[in-house]
Amino acid sequence: MSRRDTFYFPHEYNAKDDPKCERLIFEMGMEGYGIFWSLLEVLRAQPDYTYPLENIPLVAYKYRTDSEKVRRVVFDFGLFNVVDDKIFFSNGLIRRMQPMDQRRHKQSEGGKEGAKKRWENGGKNSSPNGYPINLPNGSPYSNKSRVNKIRKEESKGDYKGDDTSADNSAEGMNAGGSAPAPHKYSESFLKFQKWITNNAPRVAKMKEPMTEEQSQKLKDKYPTEQICEVLQAMHNYEPLIRRNRSAYLTASNWLRRHDQTTPQKQTPHETRKTNFL
Repeated sequence: MSRRDTFYFPHEYNAKDDPKCERLIFEMGMEGYGIFWSLLEVLRAQPDYTYPLENIPLVAYKYRTDSEKVRRVVFDFGLFNVVDDKIFFSNGLIRRMQPMDQRRHKQSEGGKEGAKKRWENGGKNSSPNGYPINLPNGSPYSNKSRVNKIRKEESKGDYKGDDTSADNSAEGMNAGGSAPAPHKYSESFLKFQKWITNNAPRVAKMKEPMTEEQSQKLKDKYPTEQICEVLQAMHNYEPLIRRNRSAYLTASNWLRRHDQTTPQKQTPHETRKTNFL
């Protein structure tokens, strides 16, 4: 990915001839058209290509225009999508960025795969950071299984040095020698997972689904209705899976943004429950 790609997005030469842009120019002149492209540039600079509506005054101040004019461009011409009166984004920008994002993702995955292969195939002569290890012939550490054992111990943080004695404890076994019992989820969490699958399936498909501990953290901090509202808004955000990895971190960010722009309700937190709790 070149440095140019980092700060670039495609701009069709005939964008001004789109009916929506024609109406924008007719009603607001070239100032409105300039605001439109400035907003696209602002969205392009965001990690998830969204921007909070509450920051419109900041954009207006920065670009020496009026907040109401910026809001008109966002709301009145069908050029942007607004979610729960909290954030806005442009499907057109997301569509333009897809090839670049896919190329960046492919390069990233290729780099990870290449590093993994170098580590696996050259492990007997390489360290985890990729630098070669010059080992004498016959060294106990030149044995591939021994190196794998060292890697595993290092990843756990309990590698103790050059002790070559076999590890008598079987990984994944408990003190009694039997396999650990499968983790049991609470009925509340199972209902929560089912609710996400039925009502926000795009969230359920994220690379890092929400754990029971993480879901409890959200429920301890936010009203259940608010969590449901944000999870459904995340589902409606088309590039969610492509632009975000962790369901918990994404939901936390959206909830915090939602909380900052929503007046506190008088209803006690404890009384706001849904059927999955």
